[in-house]
Amino acid sequence: MSTRILAIDPGTNCGLAWTDTGKIEPFQVTVLNLQPGRHEGGGMRFLRFLQALEGFGGLAAVYYEEVASHKGVAAAHVYGGIVATLQTYCETHSIPYMGIPVATIKRHATGKGNANKEKMIAAAQTKLGYAGTDDDEADALWILSCAMEGHRAGENGGSPAGGEKGKATALAELEMGEPDIVCIPGDVPGPPDPPREPFPRDCG
Repeated sequence: MSTRILAIDPGTNCGLAWTDTGKIEPFQVTVLNLQPGRHEGGGMRFLRFLQALEGFGGLAAVYYEEVASHKGVAAAHVYGGIVATLQTYCETHSIPYMGIPVATIKRHATGKGNANKEKMIAAAQTKLGYAGTDDDEADALWILSCAMEGHRAGENGGSPAGGEKGKATALAELEMGEPDIVCIPGDVPGPPDPPREPFPRDCG
């Protein structure tokens, strides 16, 4: 059974950090460039991301940065496509996955929920032994660190991505609030809300 935990900072320059030991160290980290080539369609970025996920082999869980809003439409589309690809892959292979809010990651790293890139890199260098200077790698490392804290908090009831009791404990420990996405593959959603009555065409 795989013990590899993967953390992802979604974007065209996609930060990836992972560990096989059940703790943050030793870790591996890299940036995956998903920019399509000159003669490639936009969907190539998602195909490259999928191929990268497949290259990891077995995974115990996947965590990613959960972004509530973007400054630009293009960035939102890229983020949504990457997350959709990630979720589809995890569902297909029965891998638990979870989004961690941006402010929670920053607070975990620096004590402040609005820390800038430079402070996130400096904190990774000081606290995690990160030797690089890339903000995408630093963010991925802090997502991984946050995820590992959640795993330790949920040891008696399962990981935050692998059980309701463990999820509640881990979320309380991390002060992260209820995330938008916490999924155990195979969960069956409840019935949809009944359709609303349409507005009449003639409102006069």
